Amino acid sequence: MPTSCKQWGVCSKASFILGIAATIWLVWYCAAIAASGSSADAPRVQQHRALVERTGLEGSEASAAGQDPVRARFEQFSEQEMKLFYTRCSQEGISRRLDGGEAMACSIGYDVLLRKHFAGDFERLLAWSRSRRAAESH
Repeated sequence: MPTSCKQWGVCSKASFILGIAATIWLVWYCAAIAASGSSADAPRVQQHRALVERTGLEGSEASAAGQDPVRARFEQFSEQEMKLFYTRCSQEGISRRLDGGEAMACSIGYDVLLRKHFAGDFERLLAWSRSRRAAESH
């Protein structure tokens, strides 16, 4: 088996495991904040929820029919829009605890960005994310 095939399998598995781990952590984190009832970041929470609502990510009528409206909506986003959404999710996740809906939207958005705009190449997404953070810190 060629090395690139072996690496692709490892990258796919690592990406999948990382996605699951991030989702589990976000769910736990959201449950913890819900239990504490903290509202110190209320204005920023409202801004982020408004972003989620504008993207149409809270509709659930199509999910009853077995479709994924969130993923379908993200698939329509341009690369720039997906990167902006990823960046906002990252910033919000660092600064506060996301609620369950926000965490799920961010997780799905991350997956679409990885697969559609980085062709499933986790290393490229990671390099882009690191370069973005490095540029912001200067």
